[in-house]
Amino acid sequence: GQPDSVYVDLEDEQSVAEAMAGVDIVVNTVPLNYTAERIALTTGAKLLSLAITEMSAQQGLRNQYLKASGTVVLNAGLAPGVTNLVVNDLVAHDRYWKGRITIAVPLPWNGYRGAEGIRLVHANFTTSGRHGAYSGSHDAVVISFPEPIGDTECIGWSERNDGWVQRLAAGRMVRAYCYIDNRRLNSWIVRLNKRDILGRLPLWPFLRFQRRFDAPTEEPVSIWVSLKTPEFEHSRIITCTGWYLSSAKAAEVMAAQLLNSEHLAGRGCLDSNEAFTLAELAGPLQEC
Repeated sequence: GQPDSVYVDLEDEQSVAEAMAGVDIVVNTVPLNYTAERIALTTGAKLLSLAITEMSAQQGLRNQYLKASGTVVLNAGLAPGVTNLVVNDLVAHDRYWKGRITIAVPLPWNGYRGAEGIRLVHANFTTSGRHGAYSGSHDAVVISFPEPIGDTECIGWSERNDGWVQRLAAGRMVRAYCYIDNRRLNSWIVRLNKRDILGRLPLWPFLRFQRRFDAPTEEPVSIWVSLKTPEFEHSRIITCTGWYLSSAKAAEVMAAQLLNSEHLAGRGCLDSNEAFTLAELAGPLQEC
């Protein structure tokens, strides 16, 4: 039978190509140099990328492979991914293109395995003394998530770009927020951010309560998505259990759709909302 795992050197194109040969569909979480994506586009393969793909890289792949024989779906999974489908469903109501898109996501501190994942979260937070400085003043928001998360203060994030919704924004204002799913640590981050000293936050608070598990995570996850216009405001909350487990399940649903949909063959480089709709995936997503 097929081996459970194979060694792949992501910096070696031949190694990646050999691993992809004869595979029905590739799910990529580490798009280093977009090697796997390029191979899929030129060999007629199907690939699903779960990482956030910068707009410039996405446009570059589109332009370079206009007549691709393969199909690559970018910004798939949970966030990005399902969130994009929800945003796409909401902006359909914004016929005058005046809406503001808001997204708030957790950083799953409770779900990380090992110190490296924790260090990554710490590094992202401490790149600036203060996040969310919109229009010269601090911008934070309190969102009422379902229990057991409840009311949570979130700080602004990705304020200089359109996050992963990118083309969906189409000129609309995008506000992205995040929170740590550990109340004590999140409270520290919010206070330090307001004082413009978040960059000084040491690593030890992130590591102190680190837990190690062999089983999939089961922490509650809530993602808030809204569209506000002068006429109305629509908001939705995506709820699931276990950030990484739910991301894997969302990827499984999208991979099945990509694999079984004949109209997605040879489509080149697509964003997740161009390949899928919320209506066609809602049922399978709720079942998984």
